[in-house]
Amino acid sequence: MNAMTASVPSITKASPHVEAESSCEVTEDIADDEADIAYSRSLLAPLVATWFAAVVLRLLCAAQSEEPWIEVQLAFEVPAVYVMAACLAGWIYRSVPAALQLAKHALSVMAAVTLVRLVLMQFGPALDVVDTDIIVAFGACINALVYLLMNRSYFTNRLRSVLMLIAFGLGAVASVWTAELNMKVTLYALSQGAEEQQAREIESIAPDRLWQSQHGLVEQSAKLLSAASSEEGRVYLIAVAPDGTQELFVRESRRALEAFGSRFGDNLRMSVLLSNDGASPTEVPLATNPNLEQIAQVIAEDADPARDMLAVYLTSHGSEDAALSTYLPDYTALEGITAPRLRSVLAKTGVAKRLVVVSACYSGSWIAPLASDDSIVITAARKDRTSYGCDDSREMTVFAEMFFKGDAVETKPLEHAFKEARERIAADEAGMAITPSEPQVHVGKNMRGVWETQPE
Repeated sequence: MNAMTASVPSITKASPHVEAESSCEVTEDIADDEADIAYSRSLLAPLVATWFAAVVLRLLCAAQSEEPWIEVQLAFEVPAVYVMAACLAGWIYRSVPAALQLAKHALSVMAAVTLVRLVLMQFGPALDVVDTDIIVAFGACINALVYLLMNRSYFTNRLRSVLMLIAFGLGAVASVWTAELNMKVTLYALSQGAEEQQAREIESIAPDRLWQSQHGLVEQSAKLLSAASSEEGRVYLIAVAPDGTQELFVRESRRALEAFGSRFGDNLRMSVLLSNDGASPTEVPLATNPNLEQIAQVIAEDADPARDMLAVYLTSHGSEDAALSTYLPDYTALEGITAPRLRSVLAKTGVAKRLVVVSACYSGSWIAPLASDDSIVITAARKDRTSYGCDDSREMTVFAEMFFKGDAVETKPLEHAFKEARERIAADEAGMAITPSEPQVHVGKNMRGVWETQPE
């Protein structure tokens, strides 16, 4: 009993000390909270200013890009993704200042990289918007790591800090994914809209008018140019884009006419485009066998069979039986353009020397039907391999992009241009870890001069 009585005063004496400690801790917590609030307020203005700068710089880039509407969307969406990622990371770290700091760092990196991209747009090759966001994501994550290492609490809250970094890193990855998805979805929607518009344009033309206009269109398009007769002979250039369901092929055909037209220069006697795209169904002849035969007749009446040369560029989807996909924009199937049929058409011109380029999957199957001592046949792939890049969001197929890259076709021997293209394609396909297309070529013994000679 005495022992119990004696113990009471000791408890009573300890109470004031405990209460003082508790009161001190509460005061310190309040002071810490007030300091955090004050610090957070001081960060708000720089954060808003940085956000504004990043958005404005991205909008300036959008104004000069090829897909402005996509980039306008991304100018607002991607910075918002970083702010949300910073908020999530700050919540995990249980620190509002940490969230604001991370957001400010990320937007600062974005503003800096976007400024570099804007400068490159003026003076050199510009970065793609997705490539830009990959660089921003990497830089933002490095900034977040540096922030954690410089924060003392990292050493006492390592697990929380690692989780914070992971959350912010996932946000950075999400920003790149947002950019890629936005670009793909918007471009797909635009291409679908274009295809539907073209199909409507074809449908709006009465079938009898569409087909009856072909003879006149061929006559108008196959006009003979005033090429001077020379020892080298004159060149009749034809580009054929038979798949009208995609704009990609007519874009590539126009580039082929431009490049080869520059190569042959004053020797060019004819340059004609046949296309099934819906952009100008009453202005450009359709890519059909009858139209090819009519052009062959015009050439036969004008050409010097002993000296002149035919140059034909074909681009479409291909099959292993040496046939090209031949459709109107509304997917109306036409008689297919095939290697045997083209050989027959070219024979009607009476011109022996021929340069034929086929940009299509399995296009190596065109070599056997077209090969001769007087022909060069270049194909985008082996007869049992696909080529790549038939996406309408692209300007051209991978083969055409590499073949026409720079000015090799215009200014260098065809041998050099083809070799460079094949090397670039192999490197590109190796980087994507896909089955090599292995472009092919046949050079007839009487065409070595055309193959090896540099244009004047």
